[in-house]
Amino acid sequence: PQENRLVGHMGLELYYDDLLAGQNGTSLYMRDRRGYLIPNQEKIVVNPKQDGQDIHTTIDFSIQNLLKELLRI
Repeated sequence: PQENRLVGHMGLELYYDDLLAGQNGTSLYMRDRRGYLIPNQEKIVVNPKQDGQDIHTTIDFSIQNLLKELLRI
């Protein structure tokens, strides 16, 4: 974790980290004067979160079958 989020360390996750990460949102809650949350209050979403994008990888069918056979040994 870095800055309270997961970070890709190598390969595709590192290269596309900006696309995969998304953005945190911001919410407000009602509190009393001592700082305790007031029960049964709805949160106020100031800045909604944004999910990161997905990546789909593929592998050639013949290579995949060859690897499956090799892994059965």
